Amino acid sequence: MQINTTKKLYKGKYQYNIVLVCAFSHVFRGPDSNAYFNRINREEKLLNTNNTWRSPLDLAYTMEIYNKLADMDDYSTRVEFPTVTIYTNEYSNIIRLRDINVDKVRSISMPPANLTAGTVYMPTMNYEFRVTIGRTEKQYLDFLEWADAINKLRVTNGCREMLLQQASYGGGHFYVTGENMLLMCKMQLAGIKLTVDRIVH
Repeated sequence: MQINTTKKLYKGKYQYNIVLVCAFSHVFRGPDSNAYFNRINREEKLLNTNNTWRSPLDLAYTMEIYNKLADMDDYSTRVEFPTVTIYTNEYSNIIRLRDINVDKVRSISMPPANLTAGTVYMPTMNYEFRVTIGRTEKQYLDFLEWADAINKLRVTNGCREMLLQQASYGGGHFYVTGENMLLMCKMQLAGIKLTVDRIVH
């Protein structure tokens, strides 16, 4: 089992996640728990016809996951066969899911402190904000020249390459300290959608 550090809220909301290896992970697609139950029932009928490679033990484990989810107030799922990732804000939910079968747990992620929306955990980064750039449609040479002369601003190599291109899909980061400096960056990069996260240590 791998233990990871949550650096940013999952889906902008959840502190924790657990990744479970589950042969019937597909039944947990979508937000509708009633649909989960109906899919499990269909899989059980297939098992009874011996027309599946999955075992009754796999189905029993899936049903245990479903029962635990039925008792949870707020969660989200993501399926990537053969795993299901469950997001929650309650550590007790993680423990209950883990204890069904520890051998089926691929990883657990938890924050070192309580994260909030719009923050990212980066303990070694000595800047105040992380800024993620969106899609670009031109070069931003003036911004890069200006940024290179300022010690409160650091542009990553990946972000620099994107800003040097005539167009890019974005996703690069730069780091900045100070509200006023952040405002100046926004003015320099007018036309790009910027996502700002406050860095916590």
